[in-house]
Amino acid sequence: MRCVTMPAAALLFGTIGLIAVTGVSPAKAETRPVRGETIKYLISGGTVHLDTPIGATLPLKFSPDGTVTGTSVVLAFYLGSTADRGRWWISGDKLCTKWTRWFDGDQSCLTIRPEGRKFAWTKDDGDTGTASIVSAPKQTYSSVSALGGGVSAATLVRNAEERIATEAAKSKAAEQAKRVRLAALIAPSAPQSKPKPVVQLQPSPSAEDGPQSWLPMSAVKAPAEPLLTPVAFNTAAVPAAPRRALLLTYKVARVAADDVLNVRSGPDGDAPVVGTIPPTGRGLVMKGVCQNDWCPVGYVRQSGWVSRQFIDLESAP
Repeated sequence: MRCVTMPAAALLFGTIGLIAVTGVSPAKAETRPVRGETIKYLISGGTVHLDTPIGATLPLKFSPDGTVTGTSVVLAFYLGSTADRGRWWISGDKLCTKWTRWFDGDQSCLTIRPEGRKFAWTKDDGDTGTASIVSAPKQTYSSVSALGGGVSAATLVRNAEERIATEAAKSKAAEQAKRVRLAALIAPSAPQSKPKPVVQLQPSPSAEDGPQSWLPMSAVKAPAEPLLTPVAFNTAAVPAAPRRALLLTYKVARVAADDVLNVRSGPDGDAPVVGTIPPTGRGLVMKGVCQNDWCPVGYVRQSGWVSRQFIDLESAP
């Protein structure tokens, strides 16, 4: 039987190969947990490095098929073997794993939050630690600088959420188009409808016109016969009631305090970023019609497209 020292035993209070480290800073409480679908998008097909108290990191590869593998010669003494494999899945908004040999093969689930340029995790039993995403599907990043740790974890989360929303909108539109095509193939041919009779109206009445000036010409020429055609009002003679202009403004929502809302050149998460709006931004004005969960807005002296899920209605006179 191998004897495990106290420092080595302390390292084993981790999960998914996550090794317990010092407590997470109070800033963790200021950010919302990452949603389950976003966690899956961020790590599926990528590599995560878990921090340890001894300075070494434990690299873990998360395959899209639900398997997770890890290899570390430096940490083999603490983990019991150089390599291991297990399963990973998403339960609600938590990342869960179960290893074959590491950590006695126990199942563990984590809540994950962005913290600076790393991700802070909290295990169900209260253990905490940090990790970094060092490689992930290419579409997760908005620029090359992100791959070198040049952006915050909150920005990675927001970029992933934008792409998830864009992909969902495209999928929904494709499904609707498919249903329309299918309905057109199986629907019976609609009968040709007869053209509706045209009702000729008099010119707009002047001050000398009589009380019948708003009736169709047929009714004026033959007042003795029953009026069978629909009565049509001459709306040009009726002044329109004045309307008060409605100005709806919007504000930035659900963007972390240390992050910004990207303004893009088009209604797509892959469109170039042409500006940013602070998380406290208010007074955004719509510049057109939203498309696929993206809305054209104007803010101060800039305009472009932002993700609909990061703005809320601010006021309505």
